[in-house]
Amino acid sequence: AVKKEVEALGAALKRLRPEERDEKLRREFRPKSLEYSALVDAQLNESQRRELFREVVRRQQGAMVFLLPGVPEELELTAEQKTKLYSIVEETRRSINFDNLYSPIELAKLLSRSNAARKAATALLTPEQLAKFQALIAS
Repeated sequence: AVKKEVEALGAALKRLRPEERDEKLRREFRPKSLEYSALVDAQLNESQRRELFREVVRRQQGAMVFLLPGVPEELELTAEQKTKLYSIVEETRRSINFDNLYSPIELAKLLSRSNAARKAATALLTPEQLAKFQALIAS
């Protein structure tokens, strides 16, 4: 039931215009993601939660990784760093044509922009924060 609900939400998101997408993300996706997170969290012990957290962080592309729940706290990001990270993420998001993500050209652009955003975000970290992040994503 949850899988079908997630697929339906994802399909609905793809059909929206960019200006509608933000509102839908805030209004529907965010509450659902918290609900699903609580369901998963209830099934895991602390060691499993930590490993899931690390795996999610490892797989995330771009600068968004630094704003995932738990990452700013793990890295002890400052308010200024978070503000700059939000700007990088928003700038990257605005540059992406979400209506055409099935195009290989658009996917290549997305990957290139994600890599550039990740590089810009990483440059904001102190050496200590960078070391913590590298330890977090190490296999």
